[in-house]
Amino acid sequence: MVVAALAFLALLGFPETSHSDPVRAPIFMATRAYVANAGDGTVSELDLTTSRVSRTIRVGVRPSAVLVVNTEIYVANAGSNSVSVIDGRFGRLETTIPVGKSPDALGFRQGMLYVANAGDDDVSEIDVKKHAVVGKIKVGKHPSAIYVTNRDSNTVSLIAAEAREVIATIHVGSAPSAIAFDSIRLPSAPGTVVSSVVGLVANERDGTLTVFDPLTNEIKRTVRVGDRPSGILAVDQPKNVVYVTNAGSNGIAVLDPVALTVSRTIAAGNAPSGIAGTFDSHVFVANAGGNSVSALSLLTNTLDATLGAGSAPASISLGGLFWPAPGRCTGVAC
Repeated sequence: MVVAALAFLALLGFPETSHSDPVRAPIFMATRAYVANAGDGTVSELDLTTSRVSRTIRVGVRPSAVLVVNTEIYVANAGSNSVSVIDGRFGRLETTIPVGKSPDALGFRQGMLYVANAGDDDVSEIDVKKHAVVGKIKVGKHPSAIYVTNRDSNTVSLIAAEAREVIATIHVGSAPSAIAFDSIRLPSAPGTVVSSVVGLVANERDGTLTVFDPLTNEIKRTVRVGDRPSGILAVDQPKNVVYVTNAGSNGIAVLDPVALTVSRTIAAGNAPSGIAGTFDSHVFVANAGGNSVSALSLLTNTLDATLGAGSAPASISLGGLFWPAPGRCTGVAC
């Protein structure tokens, strides 16, 4: 049993989000990156202006996911069944919240933090003002989103947050480990374009990306991307591309989101996994096997730098300039 990746929509198909306004990757004028180091129970704070580790903060056992929400950093500790809350202004541990077994994914929506508990096949709902669990949602085997990827049952669960219940199940590839959403602009009549939203699921065991329509939950395409895809980032600026980290081949696949084909593969560090991006300049990749973070230029799709991290960095999230740029998303939901 394993719950794997929480990729929150705010939510597609629900009243507060339109078809043309998907929840995308967090986009910040970032000055800091936070890296969850599964091997040594710490979070590295990286100063992106100097490319150096500015702080190391001790959290729980085997931190497997990290998410910046406003001025706080939330860390899922898979080995101690808890979520650590860090005050980003001062770089210190604020509190620890008990959750379910083996939490390994995080998402944020409308004041609530959602935690995928791989050992319990459920999702904990945390009120971020109270720092307390206020509900639980049962999902599939090894959950991961409000679209939640269920690694051991090869499915994605769609949860109605208000009702706290699963309302749809989508069958995808083998061992889905990450999920994201992208808006594709396609030519239509002369001089016009049509926006279409697609869901993207990385299937770790069979090396593919499942593309589905989140309005109908229909599978549109399956694309081979590499060996053990484990992270997805869709970005609009300066280029409309999708990045997929392939932990088994130490590379980052770059996809054309219209053709949905791999246009190139960029060498990264050892076992690239977590991925996050700034507004218009860089993508940062946590290399779980190399104890490092790769910085990739969005302009050139080349590696600019390699930054230090702790042991076995598994996840990365961005923040800074205290904090999100006005009008931008926080966490993974708007």
